[in-house]
Amino acid sequence: EANNIYEYHLHYTSRDIETAGRAFFLERYEVIQNAFDLMSDDESREVFTSLLATHMRKSTHKIPSHPLSQQYFPQNVPLSKGYQRVINCGAFDGDTVRSLHRRYGKIQFLACIEPDPFNFRQLSSYLKKNGRDIASVIVSLPVGIFHKTCSMRFGHGKSFNSSLDENGESIIQCGSLDDMLPGCAPTFINMDIEGAEVDGLIGCEKTIREHTPDLAICVYHSSD
Repeated sequence: EANNIYEYHLHYTSRDIETAGRAFFLERYEVIQNAFDLMSDDESREVFTSLLATHMRKSTHKIPSHPLSQQYFPQNVPLSKGYQRVINCGAFDGDTVRSLHRRYGKIQFLACIEPDPFNFRQLSSYLKKNGRDIASVIVSLPVGIFHKTCSMRFGHGKSFNSSLDENGESIIQCGSLDDMLPGCAPTFINMDIEGAEVDGLIGCEKTIREHTPDLAICVYHSSD
């Protein structure tokens, strides 16, 4: 007997979305239309509408995709600044840095930010061992990315989906990129920070305005 399975990488689906169902999206028609209008190519529009259909109907739809290895290194997206000065937010155990190094060799500057203690230990071990070959200057910070400097509760998850969580079992230091790395002049910023991406962007507004880095920001963590 066939089963319909709906789960599309939503660790943080709120109860109001589950309760409201389709109404949650219909009430946000103008916001959704405005987001759609920002898309500049047919593939992006197809991805957007397929995701929307998946969430509204809670059934599977074929969604165009590229290999995961291109997540931050797309072959079909021309960058304006490139990868010489990188801020890697949500650095995990160094997986993105390894991909960066394989593709582009040694760069000028690298900042890795990872709040989960277990992940940070693995990240630090990797950077200590290979740092000379990775970047001329490396900064690694065991903190969370947010729109301001503060302490926040943190849920450790299963190391790959640790996140800010008001019911989390520990407390971590958080800060904005504008506060933590003033003047670092990044050419590229990527964020996979488990749903805190909007706060992270607000917290680096000054950096973005001054240096106009290329941005690779994950948007899959919540329906919003």
